[in-house]
Parts: sequence; C-alpha cells; structure tokens
Amino acid sequence: MKLLSFSLLLLSINAFAAPSIVGTKLQRGIAINTMDDPGEIPFYSAQIWESMTGSQMKKVVKTAALSITCETLISEPQRQRFGSCSIDIPANRVKESGGYYGLLLSGNEAKEHLRYFVGNEASEFPRVVNTNIANGTIMISADHVRSLFGISVKKSIFD
Repeated sequence: MKLLSFSLLLLSINAFAAPSIVGTKLQRGIAINTMDDPGEIPFYSAQIWESMTGSQMKKVVKTAALSITCETLISEPQRQRFGSCSIDIPANRVKESGGYYGLLLSGNEAKEHLRYFVGNEASEFPRVVNTNIANGTIMISADHVRSLFGISVKKSIFD
C-alpha cells in the first residue's frame, strides 16, 4: 500500500516539473527536500539514495544530529532510479560558513553516521566518498579513514 501511495504521489507531479531542491529554515533547524521528476535527468534524490548503504527502496538515518529519509522507485523502461528525500538538521547542530549551512561531525559521532553511507565496509573502496548534487547545492562527505562526516547546503535554496 505504501508503494502504491508513493507511486501515485510521484505520478501526480506536473509532467513539466523539473527535479527540485527546496530548503526551509525553521526555528527547530533546517529542512531540505528533494523531488525528482521521473521524466527528467538528473535525479538528485537518487544520488543521495545511492550514497547511502543498503538496497531497500526506503533508506533512513535518524540520529540526534541528523535525519535523512530517501524513497526511490525504478522507472520503466529506462531502469533509472528516482524519488524523493528529506534531510533535517536540528538548529543546535547547524553551522553557517560563507554561502552554506552545514553539519560537520568527527570521531565517534561521525562513526555513528558513517555506517549509513557507502565506504563503511573495510573492503569497500574508496573509503572517502563525496557526493556533489546540483553543482554543489548539496554536498555529502563521508571520510571513513579520518572518521569525518559532513553535509553542506547552499544558502540560496532557502530564499
């Protein structure tokens, strides 16, 4: 039933819609939402989904410092993955630098988050994975060698 609801939601999107990234600054923090148009490449949500471990259609990270939920489907006949993601960072964890909002974690706190992202297995290479979405609009960095994890988001999506 959830798959059907998700499919209907994606199909109800305007056929002329483009992939979108929207940021909302809230009192409780920042919220970033991505929505892919199944008929138009690039698929931003799919890029985030692919940076996360696992193969299930819905991937979730839920910690005190970060919440990410990505759901994807595979389009026919192109066999392309598309979907939607939401990223929430609490206000007490948001850092501001230049034209970006971000979250940077290190040590054990980073390790807690790194297990959700590609490169967490000793046999996986590269052990440093940088996901750059929409020319740096969203960047996810997972450095499994130095135990660093970060997300940065351009402030311009919050206008």
